[in-house]
Amino acid sequence: MAMNNAETPVIWLAVDLDGTLTTSDKNVTSFTLQTLLTAQQEGWLRIVIDSGRPVNGIAPVADLLQLDRYDGWVVAFNGGEIVRWSDRQCLFRQSLPAEAVPVIYNIGQPPFSVMTYVGQEILTETPLSPYVQKSARANRMIPRGVDSFLEAVDGIPLSKCIVVGEPVRLAALEESLRQQPALPFDFFRSEDFFLEFVPQGLDKASGLQCLSRHLGVPSSDFIAIGDAYNDIPMINWAGTGVAVANAKGPVLEAADLITRSNDDDGVAHFITQLKQWKH
Repeated sequence: MAMNNAETPVIWLAVDLDGTLTTSDKNVTSFTLQTLLTAQQEGWLRIVIDSGRPVNGIAPVADLLQLDRYDGWVVAFNGGEIVRWSDRQCLFRQSLPAEAVPVIYNIGQPPFSVMTYVGQEILTETPLSPYVQKSARANRMIPRGVDSFLEAVDGIPLSKCIVVGEPVRLAALEESLRQQPALPFDFFRSEDFFLEFVPQGLDKASGLQCLSRHLGVPSSDFIAIGDAYNDIPMINWAGTGVAVANAKGPVLEAADLITRSNDDDGVAHFITQLKQWKH
């Protein structure tokens, strides 16, 4: 492994997965993989995968990028868990308050449904939902149908719950929730069909801020790349915020720079340009 020296300052890349680092079919292209491996080998780039996915859903990509070898980190659950990949040491974890889970469950009644991640499984009363199936494929996890969601998760610390459903109806649900005061959680849409419920005060930026304090690295040394609404906080927090060309409109507006789309190796092309700028 190539080590950095005083003349090779390290840049920390905080990168989202779905819609950013991975293509529309949830893969990392060979060009993107080789570009990121080379930059890490040269010693000037460290990678933090900052995703709404659970740790188990991030693991295959973290392993592919060899984050264990190159001092990389994983920020999972939209800031709810921070893991050093070399030894899987958890730096930070926060769960939803127990009293929030029944509230979320009631919100997710038909025509919606609720799911959560526990270990290698997705727990839900609707395992055949196409939206649950999408999450299972993306995270390489197994949907397990339960008769009672609340009984199945009783006593289990949950980093987040997700209400899934048809996008137009889910948007209306989100808007109605924003009119309600004093809810015991934060929420956002990571996909048009996913409304995610997380502990209050957590987002991708808060996860990076916690990590930056631990590492002693200022936000100015971070570059954040994303595409979705929940990427805006980290794009605003980082010294340089980048959007892929396929990003949502508000994400494009928040970014300092725009790179190619996720299906056109946007992250890799940006890193290639960055290397040229450094030299």
